[in-house]
Amino acid sequence: MTNEICGSGGEWLADGAANAFKHMSWAALLGIRFDYKTAKGFLDRHEDYPGAQDDPARVMDTWNNMVGLDIGVDLWRQGYRDAFHPAAWDAVKWSVRYAIGNNWHDQLVPGPGTRPK
Repeated sequence: MTNEICGSGGEWLADGAANAFKHMSWAALLGIRFDYKTAKGFLDRHEDYPGAQDDPARVMDTWNNMVGLDIGVDLWRQGYRDAFHPAAWDAVKWSVRYAIGNNWHDQLVPGPGTRPK
């Protein structure tokens, strides 16, 4: 699915736009399907692995998860209730593409104490 939208070539393995798309989309769908606390719990546990505290990719993934979760919660407020419905998936794809197109996936300043720009 990511290759269909972002292209192939393994970019999805790196910390690029395709990886951001995967994180944001999954988080958005969880935000539609579950309440905020439950969805955030899934996402946080997914990013909790040995050595995670020292992994800069984790910070970026967590940021992308939060952008995606905000998208999902917003879509839920707009009336999307079934994360598996094609209209919900279309809304997620459009919203995530918008976020990536505006470089929201790249809004971190690298280094100690990494934070949104």
